[in-house]
Amino acid sequence: MTRQQWLEETPGAIYLSIAASLLLLAEGRENLDISQVIVTPELLDQSLVKMAKTSRKVSIAVNVTQLQEVYNVGDLTIEVKSGNVKDGVGLLRLYERTPVNVVALDRELLRHLAQETSSTGVEYMLIYLEDGKVAVLEGERFRVSVPFVNSLAMLHTHPSGACGLSQKDLKSGIELLTEEGLFSGAVTPECAYIMYREGLVDEEDFIRVKKGELRDLRTVKFMHVNI
Repeated sequence: MTRQQWLEETPGAIYLSIAASLLLLAEGRENLDISQVIVTPELLDQSLVKMAKTSRKVSIAVNVTQLQEVYNVGDLTIEVKSGNVKDGVGLLRLYERTPVNVVALDRELLRHLAQETSSTGVEYMLIYLEDGKVAVLEGERFRVSVPFVNSLAMLHTHPSGACGLSQKDLKSGIELLTEEGLFSGAVTPECAYIMYREGLVDEEDFIRVKKGELRDLRTVKFMHVNI
């Protein structure tokens, strides 16, 4: 039987490509303390996607010159410029806010696929790519797996009532987070359970997550998000 797979541009994928591009840019700058970076508050707002879809250009203000740059993500131009950031927010907040906004923006798609899983047992994988698109792959009954690919985030569906991550999910998720991915999680019709990082994953957290030891991690966090 041929399984479904398709690629589409979604609001969540567009938002993620914008947020991730700035976070990865900051992480790649030597001697930059990202905890001191302040950004324009609009970057945390879901309305950013509407502006991006209309003009295909986004301007982001930051308080440091090291991040001043113009670059492209797919056909979207992102301009990062330094200056006085009025009512700005810390860049670290973007790590936590990004998965919340992605789930909210793609709620209809995620809920539909999770309802399919609840009805048929067939799980789906959503692979969020750098160009503002998401690849959706149909799996098997109560199982979906794909070869490891570089992506910004991955979500997969669980049936209703199973809002959590298995040990296998944790192991594959922490691998993604150490390869520049921002979050990984499982989605049911009611909620999403997300593992995400704040800054770069440190070695101790990597080892502990692999062992299933999830208390008091420094760089890896977990959250429930209502669908």
